[in-house]
Amino acid sequence: MSGRIHAAKEKIWAFANTIAKKVEGCPTIRIGLVGYRNRNDQYMTFQMPLSIDLDSVYTIARATCCHQ
Repeated sequence: MSGRIHAAKEKIWAFANTIAKKVEGCPTIRIGLVGYRNRNDQYMTFQMPLSIDLDSVYTIARATCCHQ
């Protein structure tokens, strides 16, 4: 499962970069994260508010692990 999560993180980052390059100098792009998983019939969530700092969002996304 962690391989799929890693691949999803990379695709999301590539998507965000593509959008940022296409609208450079135009509207401000904000990105946030919402993660969830179920553990023992309980849902656990992680939320990061929208931010214009794509690099910090990417850093947090890469540090987020499916085993938390």
